[in-house]
Amino acid sequence: MILHLGSDYFAKTKNIVMILDYEEAVSNEDTSLFLKGIECVKITEEDPKSIIITQEKDERRGFLSPISARTLLKRSKKFELNDENRVLR
Repeated sequence: MILHLGSDYFAKTKNIVMILDYEEAVSNEDTSLFLKGIECVKITEEDPKSIIITQEKDERRGFLSPISARTLLKRSKKFELNDENRVLR
């Protein structure tokens, strides 16, 4: 399945490693260090609400999306959320 990330960007759900809330990701020291090693593309001029990490073969890429992580998770149908917005699988 293909997931629309915003603007003209799409990703295959099988290549999505994680979808992160932008504010939480950049405020967490460990996550910030992890993201520094990944090339991230800001896909619109809007403020990012989420970070999508994809991996195809040995290449990891990040996309800064104006769409919230929760919305992307719902659209992907790859993950399930419980009532507390925690990923179940």
